[in-house]
Amino acid sequence: MSLSDHAYASPFGTFLCDCEFERRRLGLKERTASLWSRLNHPDILEGYLNCLYEPNRGVIWPSVAPISLVRATVATMTTSTTALLATTTTKKNNSTKN
Repeated sequence: MSLSDHAYASPFGTFLCDCEFERRRLGLKERTASLWSRLNHPDILEGYLNCLYEPNRGVIWPSVAPISLVRATVATMTTSTTALLATTTTKKNNSTKN
């Protein structure tokens, strides 16, 4: 289950209407369940938690030094290129097996 699955059609009223006024006028809070109450259920929430997350009590300040921006861009491009190459290789291998 994900947000995109329930954005347009679902038994939850969370994303219905354009504003809070319309949701109140239609009584959606009383007539539908909230998607958030479902996602916050411990059994469901476990699938969405990042096991690598480490809390940091300090303030995290972004670096705007030109070199850090270049490194971040290169890292993003490298990750995207690697993923694209892996997908292309998998598709090519699958098509040659058939």
